[in-house]
Amino acid sequence: MTDKKEDLARLAPDKVEKLYTRAWKLEIDGDSEKALGIFRSLTGYYKARGPGIKYAKSLKGLGMCESMVRNNPYAYFLLAKAKNAFLEIGDKIEAARVEITFSIPMNRTGKHRQILAMLAKTIKVLEGTNKNKRDVALCLESMGVAFHNLKKYDDAIAHYRKALEYFTGKGEKLRICHLQEKITWSLFKQGKHREAVELLSSCLGILKELKLKRFQICFHMGKNLEALGDLEGAFGSYREAVDIFETKLGHIRTDDYRETFQGDNHRVYTNFVSLALRTGRAEQAHECAQSSKARVFSELLLSDKKIELTKDNLLFARLKNLRSRVEAMETGLGGHSRETPEDLKRLYLKYEDCIREIKEKNFRKEDTAPFVALRSREIIEMLGIHEALVDYYFVKDGLAAFIFTRSGLNTVTLPLKRGELVKAIKSVAGLLSGGEPEKTALDWYMQDIYNRLFKPLEPFIANCRCVVICPHQELHRFPFCLLKNNGKYLVETFELSYIPSPSALKTLRKKGFRFSKPRDCLVVADSGKDLFWATKEAEMVAGRFRDKNRVLLEDNATLGNLSEHCPKYDILHIACHGKFNNVSPLQSYIMMSDNSGKSSKMTVSDIYQLELDNSHLVVLSSCETGLGKPTPGDEINCITRAFMQAGAPSVIVTLWEIDDESTSDLMAEFYAGILSGRTRAEALRRAQLSTLEKYPFFPRFWSPFQLVGDWR
Repeated sequence: MTDKKEDLARLAPDKVEKLYTRAWKLEIDGDSEKALGIFRSLTGYYKARGPGIKYAKSLKGLGMCESMVRNNPYAYFLLAKAKNAFLEIGDKIEAARVEITFSIPMNRTGKHRQILAMLAKTIKVLEGTNKNKRDVALCLESMGVAFHNLKKYDDAIAHYRKALEYFTGKGEKLRICHLQEKITWSLFKQGKHREAVELLSSCLGILKELKLKRFQICFHMGKNLEALGDLEGAFGSYREAVDIFETKLGHIRTDDYRETFQGDNHRVYTNFVSLALRTGRAEQAHECAQSSKARVFSELLLSDKKIELTKDNLLFARLKNLRSRVEAMETGLGGHSRETPEDLKRLYLKYEDCIREIKEKNFRKEDTAPFVALRSREIIEMLGIHEALVDYYFVKDGLAAFIFTRSGLNTVTLPLKRGELVKAIKSVAGLLSGGEPEKTALDWYMQDIYNRLFKPLEPFIANCRCVVICPHQELHRFPFCLLKNNGKYLVETFELSYIPSPSALKTLRKKGFRFSKPRDCLVVADSGKDLFWATKEAEMVAGRFRDKNRVLLEDNATLGNLSEHCPKYDILHIACHGKFNNVSPLQSYIMMSDNSGKSSKMTVSDIYQLELDNSHLVVLSSCETGLGKPTPGDEINCITRAFMQAGAPSVIVTLWEIDDESTSDLMAEFYAGILSGRTRAEALRRAQLSTLEKYPFFPRFWSPFQLVGDWR
C-alpha cells in the first residue's frame, strides 16, 4: 500500500484507516523508520481535513518515531504540536499521555528536573480513572530515568520498582525486562555489580523465552562483569552486544537513521575496543573501531549513490521554498525582522526533515552497500615503504592510536582525554589570532600537546616521510601541522594528510587517479567581487595550465556554470568566501554568484549534486571549508565530505578564516609542486613551508590547510 501523501486523497477511507492501523503496529513492533514515513503522510492527510483526533494521534505517532530514531529536536517540536492538537479538541487525557512521550527526548537533552515536575502533574491528571494505571506506571518509569540522570540512584530504583509492580501484575514480560535492565543502570553506579548481574541474567532468560535479543542487555552485562574482574566474560558479552547491534543497524534503510542510531549507541563499540586493547586483541579492537567511525559516510562512498533532489515532485518544490525562507530569515535576523534565532533553528529542522524525506522516497535496496572493516593486512598494503597511517580513537581511559606501517600494526594508549582536547582547540584558536607574543605562547602549548599526542608514536614512524592521520571526534578540528617538537613544526618533519576512515580511503583509491601531472583545471573565483587576491590567484592557477583551463570569475562564478563544467576537468579550484554553520551544518556554504550578479550560496546539499567522478583533486581556497560537527559516530555533515561523496578522491580544505594575500602565495607554490610531479601531500607541505618562511610570525597564514583523501 502506498504511503505517498499526494496519493492518500485518492484512497477510500477504509484503506486510509488500514494504513493508520499499520503505522501504529509498525511503531509498537519497533520499526519506527517505516512507521515514520506513513505517519508523515497521514499527518498531511488528516490536517487537510481539519483538526481532529486522528490528526492529533498521527502527529503524536510521527513525534514518537522521530524520537525513536534519535531526531530529538524535531521530535520535541512535533510532540508539542500534538499536545496542542489534543488540547484544542478538549482531550486532556491524551494530552497528558503525550507528555509521557515528551520525556524521552527531554531525558536525552538533559531536561531532567523539568521532566520530574511535568510528570508529577501528569500523574495527577491520569490518576482520576483506573484505566490510566498503565500510563501512571510509564510516568514512574520515565521519572526513574530522570532521577538516574540526576545521580539520585535510590530514588530511581524506587520509581522503577513501583512501575515494575504494575507490569508484573499484568504479566507484560518485555516491559518487565526493560525495567529490570534500567534498575541495573543504577545498581552499576552504586557498585552493586553482582546484584546487577543477577537481574541481567533474569532479563536474558525472559528474552530467550520471547525469542528476542537486545544488545543493551549484553552491553550492561559486559560492564558489570568487567567491573567484577571477569574480563573474558565481559569480552564475550561485549562481542555479543556488538553482533546484535550490527544486525539491527543493517535493518535500518536510510543513512540519516543509521547515523543517529549508531551515534546514540557508540558506547557499545567504545567499551569493546577498550577491553580488546586491554586484553591484547589489537586487530579485533581496530576492526571494531572502524565500524564506529564514519561508517555511514564509508557506506555512501562505497555505494556511489548521490542524493537526488528530484525536480518533478512536490518535495522539491517544498525544499526550494524552505531554502528561500532560510536565506530570507538569515538575512533578516541582522535587521528589523521579528524572527528570532529560535525561529531560524526550527526552520533548519524543517529543511533537514525535507532532505531526509527525499532520501526516503529515493531509497532503493540495491543502492546500499554493507560496511566491511578492513583487516590490518589490507591497510598495510595501501601504504608505501615510507608511509604511516595513524588511526586515532577515543577509548574509556584516553586516546588510542593504531599505527600502521609496512612493518605491521602497533598500538599506543595516550594520556589525552576529550575534555583536554576541546580546551586545547579553543586555546589554539585564540592564540592564532595574534602576532609574535601569541606565537610564543602557541609554540609552548603545541610542544606540550605534541608530547602527549604524537611523541609516543615516534618509535614506530621514525623511518617515515608521510603520515596519514585518521582523526576522531574533536581531532577533526585540530591542526596537527602546528604541533611542535624541539623548535620544529610537525610539517617540517612529515608530509601530512587526513582520511575519514581506512575503508573510505580504499574506496577513494578505486575512484581516484594517481597522476604525475594533471592535464587541466576549472577555476572559480571572487563571486562577490571583493577578493582582490583571489582574482590574482585565479589568474595564476589558470596560467599554470595555459590553454587547458576555464576560469569562472565574478558574475560567471555561478552554481549552474560550475555544475555544467566541473565533470570535464582534472582539478577544480574554488577561491570564494566560505562559511561553516555550526547550528545546521547542511547550511554551510561557499558563496557563488547568481545569474543577475548577486550572491548565491552553494550549500552542502548543492555540492552533493555535483558530478566530480572524473576529478583528481578539489582545492577549496576558501574559509572554514574543513570544519564540521562530528556526531558520536564520527559522521560529519560538512563541505569536505560533500565534495568527496560527489566524486572527488582528494580535497584541500581550511580549518578557519584565511588571509587573501598569503593564501595566493601558498597556492602558487602548491601548483608549482603539483605540475613538477610531486605528490599532493608533498606539494602542500612544500607550499606551507614556503609560506612559513615568508610569514614566520603568523602561523595562521599557512597552518589551516589540510589535504583530505588520497595523498598520492
